[in-house]
Amino acid sequence: MWIFNSLFGKIFDALFYPFSSMSPWIGMIVISFLSGLLMLFVFKWTSNQRGIKRVKNKIKAHLLELRLYKDSLALSLHILQNP
Repeated sequence: MWIFNSLFGKIFDALFYPFSSMSPWIGMIVISFLSGLLMLFVFKWTSNQRGIKRVKNKIKAHLLELRLYKDSLALSLHILQNP
């Protein structure tokens, strides 16, 4: 466990070294922003983008149906029951 803590301590010391003369908030904001961008790219390349697009289009279609047929309660409820 000591080796693990030592290794990660050195990694984070190297990451935060450029921000050592600044406020800790600036370093945390920059590192958080960069890790967020990294996670976006990881999610993009590891997720089923066609499936996500298909589900988003289906949600948009159902919302449009609800908007178009807002006067017909029976049709609106039928749309909600059969996705």
